[in-house]
Amino acid sequence: MNRIGSYWRLAAWFFALTLSAGASAQLAPGKDYQLINPAQPTASGTKVEVIEFFYYGCPGCNSLQAPLENWLKKKPADIEFRRTPVVFQDAWLPLTTAYYAFDAMGLVDKLHRPFFNAIHEQRVISDKGLLKDQKPLFD
Repeated sequence: MNRIGSYWRLAAWFFALTLSAGASAQLAPGKDYQLINPAQPTASGTKVEVIEFFYYGCPGCNSLQAPLENWLKKKPADIEFRRTPVVFQDAWLPLTTAYYAFDAMGLVDKLHRPFFNAIHEQRVISDKGLLKDQKPLFD
């Protein structure tokens, strides 16, 4: 496993652990997280911003989807959630552009999880070879 893959899996594991800790657990600044001072501007203005950085071909990102969906159903009103696909190599571009296509059509909520499933559970899409032939994405 490469170093980047290890980092992604570790980050997904920590986030999943945080989600499963329960809503009643109180997090302490300096212990459970570090405050960014001065606070940085966010796209949402005054809300706390939570950003999911992901890649559709990442098994760790896929395993995070169920706990993340559960958290999103009960997230506090002062939290703004958004997704950002990442690209660490050219081979990741086709799956990343798929996210932006979903977003442009207003279909992220409908297609995000099924697209992960098509890659990881159903295995009808593979990120291998998509730079040369993107037909599987359109099929």
